[in-house]
Amino acid sequence: TVRPLVEFRDITATVLSDAAHATDEVTCVALHHRFAVVGTRLGSLYKVDLAGSGATRILANAAHVYSVSLDGDGQFVASGTADGRVSVMPLTQGVGDAWVCEH
Repeated sequence: TVRPLVEFRDITATVLSDAAHATDEVTCVALHHRFAVVGTRLGSLYKVDLAGSGATRILANAAHVYSVSLDGDGQFVASGTADGRVSVMPLTQGVGDAWVCEH
């Protein structure tokens, strides 16, 4: 039996259906083997379960999210926004504190 090397899923529909504004759009994505973190033009970050159980808003900024990155263990997410801020926050309760650096 031949199995595909890559499986594609549309995670943007899940995120945008949960977004507060129908005019929002996905601007960046970071992938972990269990989930993805998605940033949007209107400043939201979503954690999307790749098994299909939906999306959870983890942060709402006031500025366009330009980039997201995950640490190797998938416990922290960093995001860079149009207002010059870089935020690092835990994705799991009790693993650390969130911090923000302003440019």
